Amino acid sequence: MDTSLIGSVPIREDLDVFEARWMVRRGATQIGFATRDAGELMLVTSELATNILKFAPPGWIDAERIVSAEQGAGIRIIARDIGAPVDLERIVARSVQIGVAMEWTGRGLGGGLGAVFRFSDALRCEPCKTGKQIVAERYLRRPRRR
Repeated sequence: MDTSLIGSVPIREDLDVFEARWMVRRGATQIGFATRDAGELMLVTSELATNILKFAPPGWIDAERIVSAEQGAGIRIIARDIGAPVDLERIVARSVQIGVAMEWTGRGLGGGLGAVFRFSDALRCEPCKTGKQIVAERYLRRPRRR
């Protein structure tokens, strides 16, 4: 898979969330995403960046242009923070039911990562040198969900 960096934004305060959203919007538009799709990617970025501020600040949002042999061009959004890796499958399964996630987080409605999952073609959590990174990928030609 070929990649090239679109940009990186440190996430330390609320205004950084907006900077990260616009970085992803610019990158998505340059790749060829439609306005609605770019808006969905901004929502993904906003949710991931906000989670960094709520749960494990400081962090970073990186965006990369990706090209897959199967799916073609796309964008990868990487949310890195200092927190421990999480059970993303469990969190997403719980957060697609709005409100249920409150029992394990104690904050918010709990639907945010469910939206990240719906607007992404691939979503995973990986350990990294400084803590963890949540990686969301979206392609111009969306693959079928399994």
